Amino acid sequence: MEDFTNGTFRPVIGDHEQLPATAVERVLLVSGRLYYDLLSTRQKTGDKTTAIVRVEQALPASAGGDRSGTRQVPQRRSALGPG
Repeated sequence: MEDFTNGTFRPVIGDHEQLPATAVERVLLVSGRLYYDLLSTRQKTGDKTTAIVRVEQALPASAGGDRSGTRQVPQRRSALGPG
């Protein structure tokens, strides 16, 4: 609840599990309920190679784009998401 009262809005939220950047091969950009479905599946399968980044606000997009959620994994093989 404190995030709602004292926190700030973040248009992009990086993976909360803080996976080792060297282990991540794939970054999924998702929004809404899909995040929780994918997180549940990742926990059940024990996948440590897929980072899940939440996009809370896609539009209006800033000129440079906010990629802070994917910057931590510069050697990723792919980034999947809308568009």
